[in-house]
Amino acid sequence: MRKTKIIATIGPASNKQATIEKMAKAGMNVCRLNFSFGIQEEHFKMISAIRKASKNTDIPIAIMQDLQGPKIRIGKLKTTTTVKKGDEIILSGNTEHKEKFYLPTTYPQIASDTKAGKAILIADGKITLKVLRTDRSKKEVHCKVIEGGTILTGKGINLPYTNISLPSMTEKDIKDAIFGTKAGVDYVSLSFVRKAEDIVKLRKLLKKHNSSAAIISKIEKPEAVDNIDAIIEETDGIMIARGDLADEVSFAKVPLIQKRIIKKANKKGKFTIIATEMLSSMTDSQLPTRAEVSDVANGVLDGTDLTMLSNETAMGKYPIKSVETMAKIAEEAESIFTGRDFFAGLELPGVHNLIEALCYSATSLSYDLSNDAIAVFTETGLTAKILSKFRPEATIFAATYKKNIYQKMALYNNVYPILLNKKDFQASDVMHRTIPALEEKLYRKHLIDKGRKFIILTGEYINNKWTSINTIKIKTFGA
Repeated sequence: MRKTKIIATIGPASNKQATIEKMAKAGMNVCRLNFSFGIQEEHFKMISAIRKASKNTDIPIAIMQDLQGPKIRIGKLKTTTTVKKGDEIILSGNTEHKEKFYLPTTYPQIASDTKAGKAILIADGKITLKVLRTDRSKKEVHCKVIEGGTILTGKGINLPYTNISLPSMTEKDIKDAIFGTKAGVDYVSLSFVRKAEDIVKLRKLLKKHNSSAAIISKIEKPEAVDNIDAIIEETDGIMIARGDLADEVSFAKVPLIQKRIIKKANKKGKFTIIATEMLSSMTDSQLPTRAEVSDVANGVLDGTDLTMLSNETAMGKYPIKSVETMAKIAEEAESIFTGRDFFAGLELPGVHNLIEALCYSATSLSYDLSNDAIAVFTETGLTAKILSKFRPEATIFAATYKKNIYQKMALYNNVYPILLNKKDFQASDVMHRTIPALEEKLYRKHLIDKGRKFIILTGEYINNKWTSINTIKIKTFGA
């Protein structure tokens, strides 16, 4: 059973419920909704379609809301503008497209945040400009074209190695995040994180609106790389967003940054996501390039929890095939990924409480006794999350009766969520009712055979509530 989870971005190529169901069956675990595009009403319909697809397929699907963040873009153009090497153009903080080479942007302070000699990148780095001079009073940046191309309305602008004065969350982001709390998203991705305080602000906003959504910090700016230790401490998960990051710090540095961040996050028990152009050629082709196959496989071997598809599923011709391909590559890579060596090599921060101690012991037992699986009963998903980061070889079956926790756990590496009936889950006789209920569910879903050995992590249901996990049991299912 594949351990690495797959995120698929939803877009015009995949926004039908039937397609979402097919992608889930192909191996998708998380749907990413990109709030840089579309309106809230459209996203609400998509969230409803995803929940229905999960119900119809009996496959848990987590929903990730990706906030747009303070992205600088080309403003509204009267016509597309093609520039060639040597041309001189003006980027303006004003909104009017006055003439061909006078281009508006969405950032009024652009002339204040750059200076002569700096580089500016447009359209994911395809167009490169060199700043000649700035005029703050007119909000103008005069540039020379180094690498030309066609500039369209809405194309992204990057100011490499520049501390921009935009806030971490725009007014649009705040409104979208509040919408997400009401719509019940499971995860919120914060774009262009620069420091730990950015995450604190979002967490306060989510808490104010009674949301337990976990926060994913997107690493796209050099400041985030510099502040990565503090960011990892504060966040729930990390996304290495290699597109904007490559534009900001140089593409040659990204592979080493990726490896370093994954190692640091794993040490702290935070999940990691590798994103951007993992199977980019499959946007138009049914087969990935050999380099893309190696990219996905090496990410798995580095210890990432998830890999992500962007344009491949949002805009591509083969969204389902892209998911199938990524799943196949990940599963093949996992066949040589030695969990025991990974577990032994983890520089763990230390066991601080009973749950961590029991999860650590269960993982160790799974190797020593060659157990097939670990079963855990959880109301919050915490035990499953901790077990996931210890990387046991055995599959983790995490049972809960809470629908939101069931969906949320779909993101956890090597965790297979199981939704139980509330009465069975809250039975006082754990051994004779709760565990058999899990057995029956696993048999019915064809996930286990009789005779399979399980390590079971459980608490007790006393006085109408579960105690914390306090017991390890070893049981042969079906016996």
